[in-house]
Amino acid sequence: MEIAVDHRLPSPSPAASPAPSRRGEALRGVLAELGERVKPVVLARERTLPIAEPFDQLIPDGLVRGQVVSCRGAAARSVAFGLVRDALAEGAWMAIVDVPTFGTDAAAEFGVPLERVVRIDTADGLGWIDVMGAAVDGFDLVLTRVPTVHRDRASAPVRTLRTRVQQKGAVAVALGPVGAFGCDVEMTTQRTVWTGLEDGAGHLQRRIVDVQASGRRMQTPRSCSIELMGEGTRIAMAEAPERDPQAELLAEMTAEMTAEMTAMSEMTGSVAVTDLNDRRLAG
Repeated sequence: MEIAVDHRLPSPSPAASPAPSRRGEALRGVLAELGERVKPVVLARERTLPIAEPFDQLIPDGLVRGQVVSCRGAAARSVAFGLVRDALAEGAWMAIVDVPTFGTDAAAEFGVPLERVVRIDTADGLGWIDVMGAAVDGFDLVLTRVPTVHRDRASAPVRTLRTRVQQKGAVAVALGPVGAFGCDVEMTTQRTVWTGLEDGAGHLQRRIVDVQASGRRMQTPRSCSIELMGEGTRIAMAEAPERDPQAELLAEMTAEMTAEMTAMSEMTGSVAVTDLNDRRLAG
């Protein structure tokens, strides 16, 4: 279940429409009240939030409160869903700030309990900084995209928000680049492979995603191949089998040779070949 937050104020006429500051105050009030209702109880005393396997190989300590995790690459949303799933299942709450492409169906397939998710959009004039500041006050997790204007330069409001995330003990998960906002851990998709389609037909059955975790809090980058498999209406996650580069190269070469031989056989079957050295054709 998603909770819709309507922070609009009634206005008798266009001329009397509320100023952005009044709308901002209204939304901050709503978020403050909502934050009290969802304030951490189950995991409030825990320094870290639980994380699902096999992501624990990338971040052994779990999601550390006060940190920012950036998810980048082709599978950024899938990685983010996998990171927050267990924490939400064990009682945490998450606010989603300005992520129009969140995808509730996809999140539910990953096992994300939508009844513990609150979605907030700032499309009508209220600044991202204000909403994020109110969200980290009351939620364990905040999923967001950092607007371009706040990625370009480290302004005072951006630095203040980053400090607030640390003080309040929230975990901010950002989709895409964070720029000046900065991050403690960066989860980057290195490679993604789909299986299930054969010669343009069939159904997608499995996805293997190579993810690398790095950041200033990690001495050396960690890498892991994660296998995403469809099981009915759910997506199961597991560590993918170890890759064999030689076998993969051999398979690619075999596929290319097969395609070339097929193309040649099709050509010889439909095109007449004439030997110009055949004396019978002379004169």
